[in-house]
Amino acid sequence: NLYSAHRYLNPPIARIILFGTLFVITVSSIAQPSAVSLFSKDSLTTAVLTTDVRTLIKSKYSEQEQPAKLQIVHGIGDTSSYDVEIRCRGNIRKEVCYYPSIRMKFDKKDFSYNKLKWVNVCDGEEDEYHLAKEYLPYKLYRNITEKSLDAYLVRMHYNDTGDKDKSFTSYAFVIQNADELAAQFNGRVHEPTILKESLLNQEYLAIFNFF
Repeated sequence: NLYSAHRYLNPPIARIILFGTLFVITVSSIAQPSAVSLFSKDSLTTAVLTTDVRTLIKSKYSEQEQPAKLQIVHGIGDTSSYDVEIRCRGNIRKEVCYYPSIRMKFDKKDFSYNKLKWVNVCDGEEDEYHLAKEYLPYKLYRNITEKSLDAYLVRMHYNDTGDKDKSFTSYAFVIQNADELAAQFNGRVHEPTILKESLLNQEYLAIFNFF
């Protein structure tokens, strides 16, 4: 996370990237449908998230899941809709952000990799500059190695059912599921208590350190 230091003192982005690069093993491909396939790699995806935002914010520390509806806009009058469950995530974000980031869970019947991390603006539309600073490193790292989590930019309209006067539109981005990335390379996500560099793939360790 590359928000300014006075906001985020414990950046999680290195940990996320580490999972996406150092613990992914041999090369393979995967054909299972994924929720991230809803979003475009090459262009801005437009979407609408309908939920009670006030309730989401009030329950951010309990991380209680609540129902929401996600609509992906494909064209004029052409949308696809999904019933999802969302909850707040991010320990530091819950402390410093009015709109904390969320985890979005789709129906397992629709997607095999049905959970996504969704990064919102921290305090509203005026915070889009900081969101862009966080999004770009994902794309830069993706240019260095394919063994990295991909990110997808979204133009999101937040339709607040609790207070329609507080509905707003802003940028957000979606992060690929780490388990999906690991499976693409016949690997798995591993979170060791103690990490020894000698046990890591030295090529990807060098790439990671370079980045």
